[in-house]
This record gives sequence, structure tokens and C-alpha cells, in this order.
Amino acid sequence: MGLFPAKILLAIDGSAESGLAARTAIEMANRTGSGLDVVHVEEVPVLAHAYAGREAERGDAPEARRWLDERVEKIREAGGVVDEAHLRLGSPAHQIVRLSEDIGAGLVILGNQGLSAVRRFLMGSVTEMVVRYAPCPVYVVRGGAGEERLPSRVLFATDGSARSEAAAVAAAEFSAKLGSELHVAHVELVPSIYAMPEVYAGDIDIEETLPENVEREGRQRLGEQVRQVEEAGGAVSGSYLRAGDPAREIVGLAGELKAGAIIVGSRSFGALERALLGSVPESVARHADCPVLVVREEQKR
Repeated sequence: MGLFPAKILLAIDGSAESGLAARTAIEMANRTGSGLDVVHVEEVPVLAHAYAGREAERGDAPEARRWLDERVEKIREAGGVVDEAHLRLGSPAHQIVRLSEDIGAGLVILGNQGLSAVRRFLMGSVTEMVVRYAPCPVYVVRGGAGEERLPSRVLFATDGSARSEAAAVAAAEFSAKLGSELHVAHVELVPSIYAMPEVYAGDIDIEETLPENVEREGRQRLGEQVRQVEEAGGAVSGSYLRAGDPAREIVGLAGELKAGAIIVGSRSFGALERALLGSVPESVARHADCPVLVVREEQKR
């Protein structure tokens, strides 16, 4: 099943990033004919989570409800059509993920809400937790990336750990529906001794830089990605092979291309792999200067 039309779940919290996410969700829903639900999670102390009970489902908080109603009215005044507004109490990431499952959301949109180093160590980031556990693609909108709400240029990239058919289909449809120029990249994960920052786009003799088998396998994977995108109806404007740290290379290339959004396809790591390596999608979403759409193979519509 394709990415659009989808039931879009917009998560808002009053931040500047949340406001940009709301404007993005309005335009995306209107452009693609998708439904739009809005959720606000009123965070409660961790010790109170066990006692929230049905209140976490009903969202019984009058002041928070009034705040949410005001925001929904502003969304409607801006041209958005809100199907339903949801108020939840508890852990924001948990409630957003759970609601996305309950309503069968096809896409979650939220602002990038980073935390201080100490709070990240203790709690993790709401954004990263939603990216990690949501059952559908997640579109992370960043502030400070300009006012281009729907991107004119998109970079679709994978980290070498998965074939990413679902992400390729999403990239093709995302770019076609939004009228975006589509670029495709593959990052071959190799020992740092071989990593280079340049874009391997034909003007560098990669065979003199990387082991022949690494270069050959990388080219094959890049070609496979391009084929998947084209078979899904996407028009590829450029393709790029890079080697090194996947997240760093993806973010760097997006900056060079002045991409308005990044689409990342990757497998999920196991607990040990995540502890040792981290997650490429989460790292890209954390460091990119533009919105990031994360699509994993196990996510189903």
C-alpha cells in the first residue's frame, strides 16, 4: 500500500518546531488528500504514570483540553481540516506511538524536540522514541530550516543494512505527490581508514580509494535502490555513492544538495546493536538541517 493518502497524526506541544510541523501537516494533508488528526500529550510525572489509568486514555485535563481546542481552531483557520483532536496524559512518546496504532495512522508528523545531554541520557528524546517505535513512517520537522514546508528537492538514502523496498516506494510517491526533485544515495559502511567526504559521482576514481569489492558492492546496491525507486514510479534526478559513517554522510550530502527533506530507509537494530552502533535514522533525524522521513521495512500500512 502506498504512503498517500494517509491518516496523518500531527503531534503538537506548543514549541516553535511544533508550529512548523503543524503548517507542514496542513499543506501535506491538503496536497495529498489525506485525513488529519491532532494529538497533544500533557506530560505527567513518571511516578504518576501507573496511576493515570483510564485518564490517560480519556485525557481528563480541562486546561490542556482548552489549549488543544485553541490550537485546533488555529489549524482550521490556516486551512487545515482536522478530523479529530486527541488529548492524552502521560509519557509523550508512549502516547503518540500508542495513538498512532489505535487510529491506524499512516504517517506521524512532529517537530524535532531535542533534550539536553543529561536529559537525553536519562530519558531519551521524544522524537527519537517515536521514530524508533511508531508502527508507521515518521516525518520529523526541524525549525531553522527555512519556510519551505513541502520540499522542492528530496534525498532518499539508505545505510547499507537493508534493501529498503518500502522506503523506495515511499520516496517515489512522496516526491511525486509533492512535486519534489528526487535524488538517491547509498552509503557503504566501511572501516574509517577508507572513508572519504567527497561525493562519488563519477569525477573521482573510487577504485583507487576503496577496496574493489567494496566499491563494486556499493555500486550494485545503489543501482538496486535506483531501480526500486523507478519501478515504483519515481523519477531520479541524481544518484550518489558514499562510504563511511552512514548518518554523517547522509546529512552531509543533503546539505550539499540543499535538500528540503531526507527519506531514510533502514532496518531496525537489535538491543545490542543499538547500544553499540546507535540508529542511523535517529541520528539523521537528530542532526539534519531539514525534515526527515523515516521508513523501516517492518512498518506496515
